[in-house]
Amino acid sequence: MLKNISIDLNELIYIFYSGYSGNYEYDKLNNLLQALKEDAINLGRLPTGTVAKYNDYLEKIYANTIKTINLNGARQNNGHFALKLIAADYLKSLNLKCKHEVKLQDRLADAAAEDLSVIIECGCTDPGKIFNYLEKPSVKQVIILPYPEPDNDNLFFYSFSRGEYFNEYSEAMKTIKFSKIKQIILNRKKS
Repeated sequence: MLKNISIDLNELIYIFYSGYSGNYEYDKLNNLLQALKEDAINLGRLPTGTVAKYNDYLEKIYANTIKTINLNGARQNNGHFALKLIAADYLKSLNLKCKHEVKLQDRLADAAAEDLSVIIECGCTDPGKIFNYLEKPSVKQVIILPYPEPDNDNLFFYSFSRGEYFNEYSEAMKTIKFSKIKQIILNRKKS
């Protein structure tokens, strides 16, 4: 059992965007942050290895010792592929068979246990996937593996799981979204 950790918005941005600046989805990040505060989602952090392991995979990829394969029809980024190899290693260490590019809840997960109990997203990831994946009953844990931090020798998995109030929170969010959509439609009809 992972210890629940406390986190702020900047740390959440790092987890999902690996320190890259860009178009952060603040609405999704704030929704996730609120879910963490309300015990709807739990968050734990565990070491997954060292940056040296990541760099070793990168060296082997660049030397063509490890062949990158086109897992989803898109151009494969070498760093992202190295993270996927680390994700596969982790699932194997749990005696779970790894599948890559798994379609789940109309999304594409980077790596997943064959039984879909554990889903792993690597590198920069849409924070909305956490809710999306956890709504599927078979999913027990969604793990994010960001790119390595500068000046840090360790890599970390950030593990999200359903909290005590997940179902209530999820239903409330769906009701709020439906209410907003309904109001937009009514406003258009009045125009």
